[in-house]
Amino acid sequence: MKTHVAKAPIWVIAIGVVTIGALSVRNGAQTRETTLACDKREVRYSPFDASYGDKITLSEIKDSPGPLAEKSKKRSPQGTRYVLLQDADFNRPGPWMTTLFVGGVGRNGRLLRLSFTDHGSGGVQVRWLNEKLLFIEVWWGRIASTDLILDVDSATFLYKEMAEYGDMIQACH
Repeated sequence: MKTHVAKAPIWVIAIGVVTIGALSVRNGAQTRETTLACDKREVRYSPFDASYGDKITLSEIKDSPGPLAEKSKKRSPQGTRYVLLQDADFNRPGPWMTTLFVGGVGRNGRLLRLSFTDHGSGGVQVRWLNEKLLFIEVWWGRIASTDLILDVDSATFLYKEMAEYGDMIQACH
């Protein structure tokens, strides 16, 4: 009993080989383009984007910050000042708002109030640099933030820059 095997025309085989080859080259090129050496990844800084200016407010208030717990105060290195962080409620859908209250020695009973509206789920991170300088990082999304340094004495930002972390989330080798 003879079995009959259908033979594909040569042009069908040629197109299949070319297509598979092209896909292999394309996939390899994409991998090479998106994979960085781990020691080449970097955070990219750029001037402050003024479109975020309306999302950051700084004011002075006389009133207390409300029912924030004493234990939630982050004290400056020598303990003369403090910051209270009123985190956004991430259990609710955005837009989110986080508010900081800064008080202590030299503030004469007044507080600085900083509000950050419509930020991402990374929230707001705060660290004292010394007794008068506060470093603040506000995450607007997964790979973008604003870095700020606030002079508590003068109630002014000494530093404002955008940070982009796109390299950091890429696969590396």
